[in-house]
Amino acid sequence: MKKFSLLILSLAITGLVMAQKKPAEKSVRGLSYYVQGEGGMSGLTVVFNPDNGYYYCIQAGNAEFPLEVFNSTGGIVYTTNAKKDCRGFWYNPILKCFEGTMYKGGTFKTYIDENGYPTNAVTQGNSMDYEAPEDQCQTVCNVTKGEMYSLSKFVIHVYNKETYKLKKKIKLKKCPVSWGYVNPYGFFYTGYKNYEFGLYDVVNYQVLYFNAGGKYTGATQLPSDVPPIESFRVGFANDRIFLYDHDNRAWYGYKIF
Repeated sequence: MKKFSLLILSLAITGLVMAQKKPAEKSVRGLSYYVQGEGGMSGLTVVFNPDNGYYYCIQAGNAEFPLEVFNSTGGIVYTTNAKKDCRGFWYNPILKCFEGTMYKGGTFKTYIDENGYPTNAVTQGNSMDYEAPEDQCQTVCNVTKGEMYSLSKFVIHVYNKETYKLKKKIKLKKCPVSWGYVNPYGFFYTGYKNYEFGLYDVVNYQVLYFNAGGKYTGATQLPSDVPPIESFRVGFANDRIFLYDHDNRAWYGYKIF
């Protein structure tokens, strides 16, 4: 009980700190990681594990594509296979494991060993109850609130994380650029109050933020030498947006909070 109470207190303090952060006006590249494994052109996301300080990057499109671990300087720590064709992947600090969603529906858990290495992904018993609005939709998660979010046609579909039932839809509003400029499958959740959701403008090289009600609230400008991207290839981890350069098979990180 004491450990559980301390965990809740820690999450509450973390939530307060997160609520106070605001995005940077501009950012430059500060971290690079080159994928070692073979296969896959669409990097799905990068996830940060605060318990060990490692980053985990995963490819969409095939269960045999790479799932790799790197450190804060971009050095390789471990490489393996995704073991699921993922469309969502995040860290659950309460359960101390990774969770995710799959192409055409369903969810899974990926546990880690004492070294921080991912083990075999385990499909959850009732996970097939979860079905994203589109097969290719990327799903993200607010673990503390127990919600999952999936973006389709620039409408956020909000699901209960336990029952996988659709709770509501949030239409994104006041976007400063044409929706045709925005990556439809590069959706991420920041957790920061008033800037909860993020999208990437592939034409103007900027991160676009929307609040919990779906209203546009600001942007971060990235440099003009970012890798060209149309869909997927965007992740958010440890206050950084990561963009995937499929030509060089590299994730580039830009600190935006």
